[in-house]
Amino acid sequence: GPGLSRSNFMFLNTLGQGAYGQVYLVESKNTGIKYALKVLEKNHIIRYDKIDNVFRERNIGEELSGHPNIV
Repeated sequence: GPGLSRSNFMFLNTLGQGAYGQVYLVESKNTGIKYALKVLEKNHIIRYDKIDNVFRERNIGEELSGHPNIV
C-alpha cells in the first residue's frame, strides 16, 4: 500500500523534543486513535552522522512490533 504520511494525522500537542527530532501527540484521521509520533530532521541526522542511530532505533521498533502499544 501507499503507507502513512503526516497528512493521515491531526497534530494535537508536542510531547517532547529530542536531539534530532520532536515527538507529537497525534490522532489518526481515519480511526480517531491517538499515537505518539516521532518526526526526525533528516538534514540534522545526515549532517551529524546519526544515520546508524536512526536505523538502530527503527530496528528496535520492529522487534517490538507485536506489542499492543507499538505500531
